[in-house]
Amino acid sequence: MEDTTEPEQEPPKSQQDAATGRFQQLEQQQGLHMKLIKTEWNQLERQWQGQSPFPRLPTPIATWKRVVHADSIALLNSLQRLQAPGYILAELTDAVLEEWTKTARLTVFLHCLDQIEQDIPDPERRTWIQKWIEALRLQHQTNPDNTNLYPNELWTPLKKNHFEGMELLKLCRANKKEKLVKMVLTAQVYYEGLMIVAGQQWQEPSSILEYVEILLEAMGSSPELEAALEQKETTGYW
Repeated sequence: MEDTTEPEQEPPKSQQDAATGRFQQLEQQQGLHMKLIKTEWNQLERQWQGQSPFPRLPTPIATWKRVVHADSIALLNSLQRLQAPGYILAELTDAVLEEWTKTARLTVFLHCLDQIEQDIPDPERRTWIQKWIEALRLQHQTNPDNTNLYPNELWTPLKKNHFEGMELLKLCRANKKEKLVKMVLTAQVYYEGLMIVAGQQWQEPSSILEYVEILLEAMGSSPELEAALEQKETTGYW
């Protein structure tokens, strides 16, 4: 039987040219947007209060590592002033983000352990928790760069006891590190918008725990935010 199906034809050249033109226009718009963000960021150098030089764009990763280590608060303040902080966050590697948030993540973890210490009735387990709290704090004071947030001797019993039913403690696990890193930075960089989502009156938080609390409330009001924080690709989220 003869095949009467007409062969597929390419779209007219005028349509191809129009589609190519739209694509090129989009690329140009994106390029202009990125250029404006870079300019806006570099202009923040005038307000920089860090000890190290301001990380003007483009900035190598080695410089970002030094900045997050020496001037994490100054960097955070600059990001809060930027209209599109996600561009800067997407420039940083996972290793830099983890280094930047390590102290904050330890603070969240110690807060959870403090809550367990206060709530458990077993004196033996309470003493065990107290010793771990003291050990983690001492380790961070003496050797912050090598503080181990995931010792098996601590996490195995915590898992056995179902993390005491604490959702925040579950986020402190090693396999949730990426999510907690994103949560810590999101809570601080975007806190003004998060307060609106959470339906709270404007008041700047005074501790990382208050920032995270606002984020958790916002996540409860926004399934989209919860889904975004679950994304594995950091650059896709920022």
